Amino acid sequence: AGSAAEAEEAVGVGGKLKAWWAKNGKIDRKTIASLGGAALLSYGFVSNVFYVSSLLLATYTAVAATGASPLASTVSMQKFVASYFGLWVIQNFLRPARMALSVAISPWTDKLVEVFRRFVPGNKKPLAFALTVICVNILGTFAYMFGGFYLIVALTGVPLEVSSLKELFMAAKAAIQSGATA
Repeated sequence: AGSAAEAEEAVGVGGKLKAWWAKNGKIDRKTIASLGGAALLSYGFVSNVFYVSSLLLATYTAVAATGASPLASTVSMQKFVASYFGLWVIQNFLRPARMALSVAISPWTDKLVEVFRRFVPGNKKPLAFALTVICVNILGTFAYMFGGFYLIVALTGVPLEVSSLKELFMAAKAAIQSGATA
């Protein structure tokens, strides 16, 4: 009788998860936008934190496993791509949770916009919103990302070889151009 009850509970839990996913898995940016500017700003912040965290974790994984920068080693780049792809899949599965978190923190985001509102000419909310986007979603994201890269270098002792980035972009551009002419 115990195993039948356990089986029924597992189906119940699975059924509940499936129903939750069917309801919440289809939330998109349009739905978030309909919740207001604070929720949209929060979604941008939450997404940036999640994706930059994935970038940093994949970079650390590749560097720690290979002892080389993904920008300087093909093996390390392959490890990075595999790690990032796996994290990207998880990110997409967690989208409803990210959206729920965005809605949950939107009251604090709205308060932050009001703080910035004191510093913009005319106390205009659209300007305060733009300033919040610039400070939090753009500058904050870059600060988090480059701070994370600095920490990776400090923890592993392996330089990330940012100078190789130019060569990577040149190779990508050449590949795109050769594909366009073929």
